[in-house]
Parts: sequence; C-alpha cells; structure tokens
Amino acid sequence: GVPPIVAQSLCGDVPDYRYLPRAKYVTPVPAHATGLLTDVDSMSLAIKSLELGAGRKKVGDPVNHAVGIVLLKVVGERVREGEAWAELHHEESLPFGFLESTMRSATIQNTHHFRQVPLIAAKII
Repeated sequence: GVPPIVAQSLCGDVPDYRYLPRAKYVTPVPAHATGLLTDVDSMSLAIKSLELGAGRKKVGDPVNHAVGIVLLKVVGERVREGEAWAELHHEESLPFGFLESTMRSATIQNTHHFRQVPLIAAKII
C-alpha cells in the first residue's frame, strides 16, 4: 500500500504524477500520416513497454516504474503527420528501429474514407 495522499493524487480527476519516478528520456512517437486514429495495437505497445523495462520477462526480474508508454491521443481523434500520438519513457537509448516500429502500432486513416466513431459507445443506466 501507499499513504492515502499518494493514492488520492494518482487516482483523482487530474492525476498528479509527482510521486512516481521519472524516466531519463521521453521520446515522442509521431504520426506517420494525417487523418483519424482508427486503431492502436495494444498488444504491440504492451510488448514495447516490456522491452523498455515496465514489466517482467521472468519471475524475479525487476520492474522499472519510470518507464513505459503514455498515450497522448485515443482512437477517434484526429492527428497530423509528425504530431505525437504517444510518448516513450525510457532509461537508455532506444534500440535501432524501436521508434519506427512503435509508429506502426497506430492505424491512421484518411478522414475522407472513414466515419469518425463516438468516444462513448453507450450509456448504461
């Protein structure tokens, strides 16, 4: 557990991350095209986070709570080519091709050919 003030800070309406460790590097993940973000490959991002040190490959491996991926855009939002849709938080230089393969984890479609979907699918009362 953590002290109540830390839990409240992290879980409030506007999270306050000052209690968490910070990664040495933050690298923006740019959109490869302009259009609508229609899909994000969550499994690919989970594996990328693991490679950054945010998880365990085997029992006993340390977990680095400073590293991982922060999504800046969600499915259904518009992005411009070169605009960051995510951030990689990492402690060491990224391996060759890591950023480029992360860029391909997002599907961006031309807005002329894709209908924007609402962010809220349904309300259950």
